[in-house]
Amino acid sequence: LTAGFLVVALVPVGVVGPIAYQQSKTELVNGLGASLTAQAAETIDKIDRNLFERYGDVQAFAYPRFLRGSPEELAEAADFYVRNYGIYDLIVVTDADGRVVGTNTVDHQGKALATEKLIGRSVRGQKWFEAIQSGEVGLGESYYEDLAEDPWVAEVYGGRGLTLNFSAPIFDEEGALIGTWSNRASFDRVVAPIMAAARKGLTEQGFQSVETQV
Repeated sequence: LTAGFLVVALVPVGVVGPIAYQQSKTELVNGLGASLTAQAAETIDKIDRNLFERYGDVQAFAYPRFLRGSPEELAEAADFYVRNYGIYDLIVVTDADGRVVGTNTVDHQGKALATEKLIGRSVRGQKWFEAIQSGEVGLGESYYEDLAEDPWVAEVYGGRGLTLNFSAPIFDEEGALIGTWSNRASFDRVVAPIMAAARKGLTEQGFQSVETQV
């Protein structure tokens, strides 16, 4: 209604079909876009929650009693975590000076690993250790970083050694730093299953071709 007059727009009959098609297409695309956006947000949330659990794991593992035990007891504890959690490739435990005093000796399937060559090495100069040593990572905190190539994981397993590093300080009862605990999580066994589930869900919704990236 403009200036008191009723304005009527006449649309030729031959134009109605293309307009209706375009409107339907737009609604369909917008609907699919909203659905995929929600799926992406849900998937990222699952990854974030999973990685936050890994953030907490390393603090729980960094118990001073293990560091004070024998090398065999330390290896037994590391092997227990690797086998039972199923997502860690390598666990490295050091003393306060950064000398490696313990590692896991088996992989997540219980197969023996040649990790004895890591014992006695120094981790000084590595970002995660220096962050802990400097006090940047304190009690109740963990060091973490993006997916990266880890030379020690590559040395033990071969390949590129892609891993997620979660590390934490080990404090004694008086609050003194006595060592560090570092978990190297497998990207394939942490994130890949979540992405596979997302692709499966989209396929079941009728998508014929699905590709996902993180």
